[in-house]
Amino acid sequence: VDDAALAGGGGLAASPLPSADLDLAAPGTNGTVAAGLGRLQGLYIDPKHASSTGRLVTWAGMRFVSDSEAGAAVTLVGCDGDPAGSDPGKAPWWSLRGRLAAGGELLVDFSPKNGPPSASGRVRGGGAEIAWPDGNVWTRFEAGGGRLALRPLPATDMIEVSRGALQGVFTDPNHYTAGSGTLAGLRAVSDFAGESIALVGSDDGVKFWTLRGHYVAKATSSAIVVDFSPKGGPADLNGTVSKGKITWQDGSAWSQVLVDSGMF
Repeated sequence: VDDAALAGGGGLAASPLPSADLDLAAPGTNGTVAAGLGRLQGLYIDPKHASSTGRLVTWAGMRFVSDSEAGAAVTLVGCDGDPAGSDPGKAPWWSLRGRLAAGGELLVDFSPKNGPPSASGRVRGGGAEIAWPDGNVWTRFEAGGGRLALRPLPATDMIEVSRGALQGVFTDPNHYTAGSGTLAGLRAVSDFAGESIALVGSDDGVKFWTLRGHYVAKATSSAIVVDFSPKGGPADLNGTVSKGKITWQDGSAWSQVLVDSGMF
């Protein structure tokens, strides 16, 4: 979505996101709206922000999306790129909330990234595309065929926790296999909302979940707590954030990664 266009007079009309008692289609068991939409889950590419050079070195234009939460809720974690264009590891990652409505309509609050509070998109092709009224179309990335390779985040690009280090894509060694070319084991994380943390990820590269957490005291501590119960884990798993890494109380550690090959 072109945030400037949507926020301007020629963009989408701004209206509040629907309340819980609005007449939405009945949510399915996976938290989406029933009506044959399919699951709105995966990694989507926004061409207005993504590179088209054939070889990506950042996550710019990537949107990790999950409808796993109840009540037709949708969570998006994404990156538009480094404003200076020079530090791939320092590009800010935002998190947005939305809701699926009847007829394949997707309402998303883009105000955290200076967009409209209720942008109305259309889910097409069983979740293969999200089309926006400004003509922009996000397409779901299909992994495989060597189209996705990752590399560790260089130490020179790692950000101190006090500057918002908990933003980016991390790999979970319990589910990620280097060189597999799939999305399994990837976790997109954003602390864009201050003390709150949003995570969208996948264990198998197909089903995507949403987790939420918070800092214990962001100003003075790198400790975090995340509710893993939506994916069968503990409701209060403790972790410690360091440069390019999240270490959990069970001893596992997630490492931050960058894209190392073209997606187009």
